[in-house]
Amino acid sequence: MTKTVSDNQLLGELGETAVKKIVLETGFIYEQRGRLEAGVDGLIELRDPKSGAALGKLLGVQVKATAEGKYIRESDKSFEYTLKSKDLGYWRKYNIPVIIVLWRQSDGSAYWQDVSSACAGMNGALSSTRPTMFSIQAVRIDWQQLLSTGAHRASTSRR
Repeated sequence: MTKTVSDNQLLGELGETAVKKIVLETGFIYEQRGRLEAGVDGLIELRDPKSGAALGKLLGVQVKATAEGKYIRESDKSFEYTLKSKDLGYWRKYNIPVIIVLWRQSDGSAYWQDVSSACAGMNGALSSTRPTMFSIQAVRIDWQQLLSTGAHRASTSRR
């Protein structure tokens, strides 16, 4: 019997590597979680890119990679991405903010959304799927926006 690595496994690794590269090029710190993880691929430690000062603020990162194609109802301004209820339930319990990063291999695009905010408003049982609308203008990787959003969310999550 031959051991194999699927194309999907390779794509996932490429997605995480691409996101790590984006994070490092921005001046933040990215730490990949490794083989044993349940729904958060890595951690971003926020750092002031100008002074180099580590801010002591962490964000959990879940990377979802796709090879090509459009997202559901993708237009110039928005698209939809459906998150699994088990992921949302897990992120709701997380003690630091969690973002999801969607990376598309064909054009190298990356979009992020704070899923902790989506989870915070949920009460009771989760539905089998919860569609989450992404605004491309708001979520195309803008790390200065992420720095301000993440630093705020990280400081309020500790209270």
